[in-house]
Amino acid sequence: MDADGELPGRAHPNEPVYTGLSKPGSFRQLTCGRPKNSPSSNPNRIINGVLARKNSWPWIGAMMREPDFQFCGSSLISDQWVLTAGHCIDSFTDDKIIETVKIIFGVEDLTAATPANKYRVTKVIRHEKYNNPVGSTSNDIALLKLDRKVHISNDTMPACLPTKSVFEKPYVQTAPNNRRICYVAGWGHLVSGQHGDTGGKIGAGTDQLQQVALEIMSTDDCKAFLKGLYTEKTFCAGHDSGKYDSCRGDSGGPVVCDDGPEHGWSLHGIVSWGFGCGQPKAPAAHTHVALMLDWIYANIPS
Repeated sequence: MDADGELPGRAHPNEPVYTGLSKPGSFRQLTCGRPKNSPSSNPNRIINGVLARKNSWPWIGAMMREPDFQFCGSSLISDQWVLTAGHCIDSFTDDKIIETVKIIFGVEDLTAATPANKYRVTKVIRHEKYNNPVGSTSNDIALLKLDRKVHISNDTMPACLPTKSVFEKPYVQTAPNNRRICYVAGWGHLVSGQHGDTGGKIGAGTDQLQQVALEIMSTDDCKAFLKGLYTEKTFCAGHDSGKYDSCRGDSGGPVVCDDGPEHGWSLHGIVSWGFGCGQPKAPAAHTHVALMLDWIYANIPS
């Protein structure tokens, strides 16, 4: 799923205690990663996805360009900072983003958004090594600061940042028959190769938030699938059958995993790119957030 194409950009409850921006002691405490309804409570089916339950993805944001057209996803990681994919904003200048882009939080149905759900961007931080060398799909990440703080509630809540890599025990075993299951959501296309009228009034593919469960593939499997396009800050997720996948318009959105009651739902990936959508033996590539934490912390003032 990309903002406009397929490769390299895939335009193709409990009351928790949050240890800052997942970095203990660095940021004031917030609630994170404890949705009212768990993403995993839906069946395992954005290609072949299912409607997300209300309040199961309170961190997801829909990036909108004028006149109110959703083109990418994003994730709330504090009460005022958002993560997305670098390629989602690659065609915009910083000034253009500030002038024309809004981000919707707190709704699953984009047509139900009110002015209170819409946020402007006041600051853009791009990774200094994004797409370097050109065509490498590397460092596909960006930070956006909102024009005001969100009210932390069941509707809007940050995802936790990971304390471990998605591949570290005890959370994962990467054998093909015992892979870790994580989840992705978005308002992107529901059919690979879909163009023109997708049925959504303002969504890239749909106005209703969809989600799908994906298997996290081992580093060796990912390297074999992506070949020369693999980078160390990327991981692969999908299904060998290709039946379930993210797609165009989902880029920049979250890949979250349940890291247990102590850590909550953590943002392990950012949807980056893929070879079409839902193709057999062609998993999607995602920016590996755990390996970008130093960059995130360095760019968000405490």
